[in-house]
Amino acid sequence: MDQNKLRDIVQAITSGELVDLNLNGRQPSDEDLKILALALESKNSIVQKVVLDYNDLTIIDGDYSGLRSFAQALGSNKQLICLCLSNTNLNDDLFSQFVKLITTQGILSLRYLMLSHNKLTAAAIKDCCELVKKCPNLQILDLSENALGDGGCIMLSDLISDCQNLRCLYISKIGITNIGLHAITAALEFHSKIQTLDAGENEIGDVGAFAVAGLISSSNSLQVVFLDSSNITNFGAKAIFKSIKNSTMRIISLSGNELSSVEGLAEVIAENSTIEQILLSNNKLNCKAVSPAFCNLHKNHVLYTFDLEDNQISDEAVYTLVKFLPANFGLKTLDLSRNCITLRAAKSLLKATVNHQTLDCLILGSNIFLANEITEFLNAHTKKRIKYIIEDGSEDDSDDKSVMTTITPSRAFSRNEILYAEPISEADANLKSAPTAPPETVSLGLSI
Repeated sequence: MDQNKLRDIVQAITSGELVDLNLNGRQPSDEDLKILALALESKNSIVQKVVLDYNDLTIIDGDYSGLRSFAQALGSNKQLICLCLSNTNLNDDLFSQFVKLITTQGILSLRYLMLSHNKLTAAAIKDCCELVKKCPNLQILDLSENALGDGGCIMLSDLISDCQNLRCLYISKIGITNIGLHAITAALEFHSKIQTLDAGENEIGDVGAFAVAGLISSSNSLQVVFLDSSNITNFGAKAIFKSIKNSTMRIISLSGNELSSVEGLAEVIAENSTIEQILLSNNKLNCKAVSPAFCNLHKNHVLYTFDLEDNQISDEAVYTLVKFLPANFGLKTLDLSRNCITLRAAKSLLKATVNHQTLDCLILGSNIFLANEITEFLNAHTKKRIKYIIEDGSEDDSDDKSVMTTITPSRAFSRNEILYAEPISEADANLKSAPTAPPETVSLGLSI
């Protein structure tokens, strides 16, 4: 770790200026951690958030005495709200030692615990339970991309039962089936505060979807569910949409499954008053599947993101959309890229958006037309207020830059943004950060 930067961080901690200790990707040595531990134990320290993401904790030089001191210092910090240990190559043994050291001082004030993208297995859940027992105010737990399996989830269900303040649980890509997910949903049924469940990229199938549908129906607090790439078919999706109809759900994602129909979606759009984002990209939905939903858009003024990228939607459904979209007063982002839409239908849709009061992003990239075929039409017939994305890949080389024609790297309905988009409270708004991709630059972060 750069020693000048280390000195700056230590000075900021000991002078009571640093709230957010961001060591993301800095790979501190054991001696660096020992120095930081002393700073954290200073009477002026007000650090509330510690980020160690993208540091390989298994290759720290030295005898790990610095890491042990650092863990103890974290445990003695009664102001620590957020601890991020994602992408640190954390294994069961190292995690066990870390938990023993951080819990020696008794009750912790942790509200956010991020452990995703590591090498934890079911054996680590026992230690995780011990840690959570010392964190009665824990609200967010991220265990995504660890090899926990069904056995780990069954053990995790006991932890969930003891963690009554839990609001967000992230368990995507942890190698579970419907068995493990059923244990989780059964435990969450007794929670009055759970808001977010991300169980995507697991082989849960329709049986797992039925379990989640049951949770949605019984919960008065659940608002966000991710079941991406979960081997769900039309039957499972039907159960999900039926459960959403009269729920408080805000976001549902079934992207990357095996859906060729979405029975019940039209009713959700027509009757649910809370649904804000519906994400159905990378399925097999055709005109027959989506047209009923398009027909009900004029009845919904809450839905603001509708993602249908990479399906089999053609002109027939677009003409239905053109008919009902102008009467919708809520939609902000509509993605129809990577479908089977021709130039003629695309032009009709663009004309229909000219006077739309809320739409600010329409994505039509990678359909059956070229970007240069429609750029002139865009300039002549559309509003500059709306971002029209018609090209997939690099920026448009034309001189006229009045029309946006690029796929932006950060999209309005990015999964990572959604997972951490809604703060638990306004005061904690900046404590949450998606750990799934390293930032291009790392700052000291002198405030939360």
